[in-house]
Amino acid sequence: MTIWQYGVQTFNNLFRAKKEGGKYFYVASKYNAWEELSYIKAYLELPELNAVISTSARMFGNGIIKEVDDNGTEIDSPLVQKLRNPNWMQNGQEFLRQTKIFRSVFGNEYIYELLPFGMDMEMAKKSAIYTIPSNWIKPKYDQDKPYFFEVEAPESFYYELSYRGQLKKIANNNILHFNDDRADMDNVYDHNNTNLTGESRLKALTPALNNLKMAYETRGVLLKNRGALGILSNATSDKIGAIPLEPGERERVQEEYSREYGGLDGQRQLIITSADLRWQQMAISPDKMGLFQETEADFNKILDAYGMPSELFVRTAGSTYENQKQARKGAYVDTVIPDANEWISGINNKYRKGAKTKLIMDYMHLPIFQEDLKSRGEAMTQVFNAMSKAMVDGALTIEEYKNEVRKFGIKI
Repeated sequence: MTIWQYGVQTFNNLFRAKKEGGKYFYVASKYNAWEELSYIKAYLELPELNAVISTSARMFGNGIIKEVDDNGTEIDSPLVQKLRNPNWMQNGQEFLRQTKIFRSVFGNEYIYELLPFGMDMEMAKKSAIYTIPSNWIKPKYDQDKPYFFEVEAPESFYYELSYRGQLKKIANNNILHFNDDRADMDNVYDHNNTNLTGESRLKALTPALNNLKMAYETRGVLLKNRGALGILSNATSDKIGAIPLEPGERERVQEEYSREYGGLDGQRQLIITSADLRWQQMAISPDKMGLFQETEADFNKILDAYGMPSELFVRTAGSTYENQKQARKGAYVDTVIPDANEWISGINNKYRKGAKTKLIMDYMHLPIFQEDLKSRGEAMTQVFNAMSKAMVDGALTIEEYKNEVRKFGIKI
């Protein structure tokens, strides 16, 4: 068996080609490699998944946490200061990015408050907030009756932290738990399950992640063990047939080809010779096999799962600066800011319930929104100038002018 035949057999063992709509989609057949991969390994090892989650987390972390009163006036508070400087290891941006990554990978995010501090500035300085790795902690509910019979969280509801083989019980009021969009459907019929944990989006992406992993592994096998690319022989013939190369000449051609030609730095790509030679190709390149063209659909499934536009990523053909800018703005408006509003709502529910102030996540400082504000300001200036001229000319009364100005949300 040649190396090329081995590569083809390996590929066929790993995949089953299914033709749909003129395209082949490769699906794992003999074994499911995803079962051997944890969610963490998938995030760390698959470039497409890592790019989508990391980009989403960086965008989420660009928000500035503020506290405002009913009039929208920004005020300082110990909670804002703590969220901007949560612990001795992280700043606010790092903390936000980490929370987003854990939730995107595991479907759950757990924020641990080391010491309750409320509105006390001095207590806030002594406290710390951490994001606990989501695979270290689970909610526990030791009660005979279902959780939905309880108005408030009972004492029997707590969180269990697993660290270096030790289990630590953490009170419910020290943990702020965010779920992803979906419940734990695997255990929905298990009466011992609290059904309070989210399900990772990666579970639904299992086929797509399998395809990507297998495509990388298969291409690696073919590149490493591809064997001979073809046969180079003498094209000169006589009445009997092709004239074989002399042994010494054959060795010289083989040695020179191996040394001088190839894809490495300094090697030549073309062979120029006066000899009459013939080339017969044996191998097919991974590009011609279409491994990575066929995974485009898998990449799009990841994008859909996390609400990210394809134009943000280099892999997308035809992506330009202008449509990348519009895609980034769309990602903020459609995905990042709604997620941030939901997250900060959970913070408010824990720390600001019944208060006259609230926390917000502000992204208006970003250049993509500053451009809009500048354009809107210029347009409003033109409108005000026109209305001022109309009032001077007598076309508008003072009261009519004030009413028009109030339509822009300006108190006058």
